Amino acid sequence: MKKLLLALSILALATPVFAQNGYVGLFADGDHSDCDIYLSGGFMPFDLWIWFTHPLGVQAAEYKVVAPAYVILSTVTTNPEISVTLGDVVNGISVAFYGCNVGWAWTQRVSCYLTGAGPGYVLIDKRPEVAAIQLCSCEVGFPIYPATVLNHLAIGQACAIATEESSWGAIKSLF
Repeated sequence: MKKLLLALSILALATPVFAQNGYVGLFADGDHSDCDIYLSGGFMPFDLWIWFTHPLGVQAAEYKVVAPAYVILSTVTTNPEISVTLGDVVNGISVAFYGCNVGWAWTQRVSCYLTGAGPGYVLIDKRPEVAAIQLCSCEVGFPIYPATVLNHLAIGQACAIATEESSWGAIKSLF
């Protein structure tokens, strides 16, 4: 019984530490597994998926997408689970889901066209009005946390996943 109480106490104290870490990544697929693209010739279409995760769920997010001149951002498809969208992905956007999303949640899928081979990145960045890329967790009161960039979408080069020692344990704890 003492061991159970000790374990529960440690879990209760550790939860706020994990709650601080939210992540965002840009991917070329709906499974959030492919984070690089290569020009196969001409005016090449591809999809850009924006994914967020937080150990306690995702309720809302704020960000913008920055693309190099040789990437044309076209049609934006918003996740049907999003109830409110303010702004746009290029100038800065805020989105809120109808309910809590546990695990990875995509916010938008942007149809794009690649007109150059790179190398470069499609970046995710903060909205001009806020201090960081942000997400709102599903905790009581819906607190706002900065979202650590897990990866940008690499063009003409291999994708690099963030592996800083301080965040790696938190990333591994998500799986």
